[in-house]
Amino acid sequence: MKIYKTWDLLLPTAVFTYNSSVNRTIGISPFEVVHGYRPRQPIDLILRHIIILECLSQLHHLHRIFMNCIKKSTLKFRKIMQTMKLMQIYTRRLENFT
Repeated sequence: MKIYKTWDLLLPTAVFTYNSSVNRTIGISPFEVVHGYRPRQPIDLILRHIIILECLSQLHHLHRIFMNCIKKSTLKFRKIMQTMKLMQIYTRRLENFT
């Protein structure tokens, strides 16, 4: 008989359920009449959370791809710079030699 002692704790859920249920006469819920939009249900929040997690996973994957591209570009740039330094050293030696 615990339900009879804690009915007041269930009241907000019951009110929300009633106010978010579609009324047969007007075709929309009382919540929608008052606020102008449909109320968010707990399942909506769960689905939104799942979508956010999927987006984060995709962003993480893209981040890894971009980091690999940046590393490759940095290595290429270093090789080019090393080659240019070697060419400068070679050119200076040639100038000093002549």
